[in-house]
Amino acid sequence: MMNQNAFTMATLIVFGVFGSAHAAPLSGTGFSDFNTGVSVDGQGGWSSDNPAWDEEVVLDATNSNYVWRVSNAVTAGSFGDMPFAPRPGGIPDDTVNDPVNSDPLFFAGESSTMASFRQFLGEFSFRSVTGTAQTGLRITVSIDNGQGARQSFVAVTDTGFGIDVTTFDLDEDGNFLGPITIAQDLSYTDWHTIGMEAFFKDGTDNDRVKYFVDGKLVHQGPSWEQFYTNFQATLHPLGVPVQTLLFRLSGPAVPGVTGDGYYIDNVFTSNSKKQ
Repeated sequence: MMNQNAFTMATLIVFGVFGSAHAAPLSGTGFSDFNTGVSVDGQGGWSSDNPAWDEEVVLDATNSNYVWRVSNAVTAGSFGDMPFAPRPGGIPDDTVNDPVNSDPLFFAGESSTMASFRQFLGEFSFRSVTGTAQTGLRITVSIDNGQGARQSFVAVTDTGFGIDVTTFDLDEDGNFLGPITIAQDLSYTDWHTIGMEAFFKDGTDNDRVKYFVDGKLVHQGPSWEQFYTNFQATLHPLGVPVQTLLFRLSGPAVPGVTGDGYYIDNVFTSNSKKQ
């Protein structure tokens, strides 16, 4: 996988492909300066508040690349204790009155949220730890406000034949539609990159998310705007701005993948289109 210098160059390429000349980097993690053999929690701005999760920073099979290993050997229905990429705006504790946690420069969202930016990009690279089937292995990744309010979704699932990537769309009433397969039978032995780019526009049912797999646009769909409008308006009356990526370990646990799972590397987030 990429070394730190190559990762820096990759972030510049990302600005050219996905972002704009006014992109504002939030975080970039190549894990090269992290301690190995321990949780990602507390390193480089990352958090993972439940010690039960099967995750740690390791050297990959080449013994030359620092990566984060994570699996769904242990799962839960929670949000706040799940692994989060750096949250430069902190953890919002008053989503009713202050959804940007008094740090609007770190958030993207509609103007009602008081976020300074209207566009957010999050991306990460992954590959199978074993290079072979780990049937039932699954993690989900979402653009998030930093405390579990999501605006996008991908599930990365080992089907036993390859790795599938799925998402959900929403209708105008906030109901989920899917799952929708956006990539299928990805190789166990290759690295893959997923990007999610959210565009926030004032108004109803008009925010959009683009999904990229290995540099190709594979799907465009709505944000979760209508879900919050129809089902959580009391909790999020001003809308939900975003600042990070949430890596969630939910659904049925698969103890057989303990110590294996996915390698994660090159986790990158940025804002653009300042208002």
